[in-house]
Amino acid sequence: MASEAKQTRASSAGSVWNGLLLRIRSAGSLLLVMALAAAGFWGGHALSPHAEESAAPEVATGPLPREVSLPLPKRQAAGITTEKVQTRDLRQMATVPGMLQYDRLKHVEIKVPVDSVVEQVHVLPGQTVRAGDVLVELSSGAVALARNEVLEARAQVNLTQTRYTWEQTVYRNVEDLIQAIEENKPVEALESEFAKRTLGEQREALMHAYVELRLAEQIVEQSRQLEAQGALSGRVFQERLGRRQRAAAAFRAALDQVLFDTRQKMAIAEAELQLAKRRLEARQEKLKLLLGPFGTPDDGEEDSLAHYKLRSPFDGTIADLSCAAALRVQVGETLMRVADPGRLWLTARIHQRQWGAVRLQAGEVIEFHVPAFPDRNWKASVTFVGTQVASDGHFLPLVATVDNSDGRLRPGMFAWVDVPLSTGKRALAVPETAIQRHEGKTFVFLEVKPGVYRRVDVRLSMESGGWVAVEGDLKEGDHVVSHGAFFLKSELLLDREGD
Repeated sequence: MASEAKQTRASSAGSVWNGLLLRIRSAGSLLLVMALAAAGFWGGHALSPHAEESAAPEVATGPLPREVSLPLPKRQAAGITTEKVQTRDLRQMATVPGMLQYDRLKHVEIKVPVDSVVEQVHVLPGQTVRAGDVLVELSSGAVALARNEVLEARAQVNLTQTRYTWEQTVYRNVEDLIQAIEENKPVEALESEFAKRTLGEQREALMHAYVELRLAEQIVEQSRQLEAQGALSGRVFQERLGRRQRAAAAFRAALDQVLFDTRQKMAIAEAELQLAKRRLEARQEKLKLLLGPFGTPDDGEEDSLAHYKLRSPFDGTIADLSCAAALRVQVGETLMRVADPGRLWLTARIHQRQWGAVRLQAGEVIEFHVPAFPDRNWKASVTFVGTQVASDGHFLPLVATVDNSDGRLRPGMFAWVDVPLSTGKRALAVPETAIQRHEGKTFVFLEVKPGVYRRVDVRLSMESGGWVAVEGDLKEGDHVVSHGAFFLKSELLLDREGD
């Protein structure tokens, strides 16, 4: 009897323990998973800051089972998802701090170019502006004086241009007249042909010498006939012949002198015109420099000589405004800042100890993330990599351009920048969230069929962009659990407890 009672008590105790264990398992794995996760905070080990927590407490010894099965409700509750094993190009990365800034090529301070008075402000902080939009109107005595010098120089150019045109016309007409004279055209024909053409004072000199020459030639011809008839003495004929020769010499001298004078006057007028134009250009450049890169020399001239406007150099936003109407401002004061928020600079600081391993070239794409958007990775294109260590520390600067057309990023945001430290390596890779660890072993869960998962031990090589290079009994195209792998690990632990 005593023996039977003892066996009954033992059997009852065993039944109670087995029933308790079954009730714990039937209540689902969630409570045990939560307990394991709490313990795993102290004993676990994560692959990276972005990896899914994979550590589990050492609740028992001995190897884990190789497979675990989950019905559909449990899979849905645990959020089990899979990802294909892929062959990818991976690079070793280092995460360095960075900061978002305005693109310095698209961020300018609109400063006062000369002591002025603000007349009207056309913009407000945060306002969008287009290239060429008027930002502010001002007036300045120095601008008035510079514009007056420009107007004087322009008037001088007009005067010299008129004179040069006159001298050029005279020279060309004199050339035509000389050519007609050399063709021995009658005086009456010349006077008719050149009556309305501009010759200036050269008309009288040329025509007088030509008339004198023609008259002397006619007298010589008549005298020659009279001499032949014996009606004129030889001495008189020789005198008249000499007079014709002197008239011809005088005509040739007048011809040369007129041609030289007209050519010289035209050259002088042209030189004076070029000088006047250079003087005008110099004064225009002086006015342009006085107004600075955002002012237009002729802008506002129709209102008053002192009035001028400053315009936006590109499409952007008014980032800051520090002026108001009727305010007296001095040269160099900042009136406002114009920036283009659609394109930002990402500046990162790479410690010189890492510099030897950095592999970056201009135009290469890198990734970064900001605390304001923890679930999103952003991309940037490397603009330049510094070659000189910064004076404020042992760091080398890295600058990359960020497309911020959606406007979600803001200048001044802190960022973590992933910088490649090696050349690319092509390897079989799995998502980093698929990696689990237990008792010094690293493994993933391979989906054998829907609801059935087998533990596969792997060796880790390189991590890049959320993927990890692995070596093990895996092949490209296999499906591994990328989310919910920790739940499966907990199920294996429960199975071992049950055993």
